[in-house]
Amino acid sequence: SLDSGIITEAPSDDASRTDLAEAALEGIEEDTTGEDFTKGTVEVTPKGE
Repeated sequence: SLDSGIITEAPSDDASRTDLAEAALEGIEEDTTGEDFTKGTVEVTPKGE
């Protein structure tokens, strides 16, 4: 953004925050990182039949 001139100054250190997302993740007991992901199997058929 700086290089292309969209913004003229670098954002301040407090321009973004992660505490809200971190707090939300603390309340979730399920997998939120994809560690339990298993690839599904799909049968490909002509014309989807």
